[in-house]
Amino acid sequence: MSFLFGRARSRTAVDLAKQAKEFLRSGSAKTDELTKALSQMKTMLQGEPDTSPDQIYQLVTTVIEEDLLYHLAIHLHKLPFESRKDTQVIFSYIFRFRPAGASPKSDPVALSYVVNQRPQVLIELCRGYDYKESATAAGAVLREVLKVEAAAAVILYDDAEKEGSSAYGLAGIEREKPQSGNGVFWRFFEWIDKSSFEVAADAFTTFRVSGHSLIPVLRYS
Repeated sequence: MSFLFGRARSRTAVDLAKQAKEFLRSGSAKTDELTKALSQMKTMLQGEPDTSPDQIYQLVTTVIEEDLLYHLAIHLHKLPFESRKDTQVIFSYIFRFRPAGASPKSDPVALSYVVNQRPQVLIELCRGYDYKESATAAGAVLREVLKVEAAAAVILYDDAEKEGSSAYGLAGIEREKPQSGNGVFWRFFEWIDKSSFEVAADAFTTFRVSGHSLIPVLRYS
């Protein structure tokens, strides 16, 4: 991923992402410092006054480099309510981000990286339905990102660490290989059937919305 990180970096953008990662890794998911860092990241990504396009670029690339998306996904249920909302916005903006001058038809940088090299981010977002605290935020992100067929394929062909699973990225998928039934796609039936009403309803909505992307993936198979 070195080709993504060639520009001079803003210390502020880099530090925000690195600090957020360290707070999460240290188990400090509910500290005021983490809350402030996530709020500042959200504000920067939204392009508030005094935020330059280059700062946004630097923040996005640092988030990718630091694997912060994965850490946010696995700790989402532990975050305070406002931080969960901020994290939802962060995911949404980063998954849509294209560098200045990039073709509107090109794949967003972070989403391309995730589906090809870090599919666990999407898997962990799905597992947000294991907790009522993270279900709404995770579901909102998933409903947006699963409109992309490549992201839907990651969910459909997840089979833990088995050979042919999407855990190894899109290139590692073996579409003809029978699945064990232990992948995250099959968990949706459990979340819909056995969770609380709020979680089940959100999971069903995500499952229904993602169907539009899953159909062409299945046809290709």
